[in-house]
Amino acid sequence: MSQRYFEGVKLASTYQRVRPSPPQSLIDSIINYIKQKHVGPLRDAVDVGCGSGQVSRVVAPYFTSVVGMDVSPAMVEVASNLENPSNVTFVVVGSEEEYPVAAESCSLVVSCMAAHWFDMPRYFVQAHRVLRPGGVIAHVGYLVPELHWPGKSHLLQEIMVDIHLNEMGQYFGRSNRDDIDGSYTAAKYDMPYEEHHREDGMHEASLELPVSAMGDYITTMSGFSGYRHHLGEQKATLLKQQYMDRIMKVLDVSSSPEETMLTIKFRYFLSMGRKPLTDNSGQ
Repeated sequence: MSQRYFEGVKLASTYQRVRPSPPQSLIDSIINYIKQKHVGPLRDAVDVGCGSGQVSRVVAPYFTSVVGMDVSPAMVEVASNLENPSNVTFVVVGSEEEYPVAAESCSLVVSCMAAHWFDMPRYFVQAHRVLRPGGVIAHVGYLVPELHWPGKSHLLQEIMVDIHLNEMGQYFGRSNRDDIDGSYTAAKYDMPYEEHHREDGMHEASLELPVSAMGDYITTMSGFSGYRHHLGEQKATLLKQQYMDRIMKVLDVSSSPEETMLTIKFRYFLSMGRKPLTDNSGQ
């Protein structure tokens, strides 16, 4: 499900604090798409590469049960220790392990900001096995976040893009910024089913975070972990500080980074495919 960029309870806790949950409009799109042809009530769902469980929790009201799976024990620990709906569980599942759910038991297999880590052929086989006829695979992600401040949003965004593409770009490893920035439109993400649907630019979520938390945000990115691995802890800490300093210089305010609140917007993309009602997909 992912390489080991997200180990450690401290990092997993930061991920939970500064990463968004998908907006309700996106969840509605997934549920409505499933219900178009799904036979009977919605059953189980699995959240592959669940991280700290943002997606697992928001889809829980629609399904009998939700299983969030991740290769990172730290992510699963943090997710499990949060206040979760009673029908949500989290488990550690290795990248080579079979999903611990029964065949044709799931109405949804969902992943958010995780598919770029998957062995896609193996993943599609697993998803097909656990999906009920008419069930749906949904890949969710968001583009480079947008920082907003009246009159200065464009300058802040230049900093955000620079940190993503220039400072950390070569250290993203297998995650491949091109795949994310391309909204999972590369051929390897093509749904294995004839019936599929995309939504781009239709859904967004916002968080209000202090500038200090924006520094924490970049530490949750695999590019930052790669940067630290190659260049060392001291340079990684300096990169985080310089990022916050650049933001504060643009804002030109007297308040501290801990007191200065920014709006960060996430623009989502969504790709879905439906397993045929009769199994003629050739999987």
